[in-house]
Amino acid sequence: MAEITALILTYNQERTIEAAMRSAIAQSEHQDIEILVSDDASPDSTFETAKAVAARSPSIPIEVRRNPANLGTMRHYRHVISTITTPYLAILEGDDVWTSPTKLVRQIDCLKRMSHAAFCFTACEVTEDQLSRLHPALAHTRRYWNLGVVDLLFENSPSTFSNCMYRTGQLQSVLDRVQHVRGFDWIVNLILASKGPVIFDPTPSTRYVLHAEGQWSRLSAHQRKSMIGDTLSAFDEITDFAYQPFVIEAQRKFGMGNA
Repeated sequence: MAEITALILTYNQERTIEAAMRSAIAQSEHQDIEILVSDDASPDSTFETAKAVAARSPSIPIEVRRNPANLGTMRHYRHVISTITTPYLAILEGDDVWTSPTKLVRQIDCLKRMSHAAFCFTACEVTEDQLSRLHPALAHTRRYWNLGVVDLLFENSPSTFSNCMYRTGQLQSVLDRVQHVRGFDWIVNLILASKGPVIFDPTPSTRYVLHAEGQWSRLSAHQRKSMIGDTLSAFDEITDFAYQPFVIEAQRKFGMGNA
């Protein structure tokens, strides 16, 4: 069995899925991985394109699945991740790419050396409206960082699942606890960070694309504020209010008055 599953979740991404898959396949030069592509019943040719790419890449295990009906982002994540059996899991969304072929081997080395670490994430290039920026700001220091839950409360530094690597069992456990919470990636990472340190690798290794019709981008300012509030409140409750002073301060930072 492979040590890492590279999980590519996709929906209506016929133009980008091949690039995403190719960037995952490139990781196999440095690490023993298997690739799982899960399509959420796309009405376009995403599934067929992914099957064709897999057929042209016989040297690495690639499984391409298609949900019989659309589950939506959160249910799709929970459903497919519950089936993964490798010890480690790296997620790549179908319109993103891994830009460094050594991303996974660096991350798994970090998690093995630091057995108490919750997860590891890398710097990424965020592309929006043909402009790119390096994220998070810590990347400009060019050094590794050991972050805690309070750091992630005040800034969602990972920003996306696409630059993270997880211990599969720990991620599965957290996903079971957040079935009815919005702000999905942030609260998952917050809960994991409450269990142990988060390792930041400053090497830019992912290109993360923000779309005008993306789940976050399309929200109004009011809707974004509401989602942030829901996430912080849910985290406070799930962790039995252990971080409440910091949650209150984060609420103030995000403009929630005397919450």
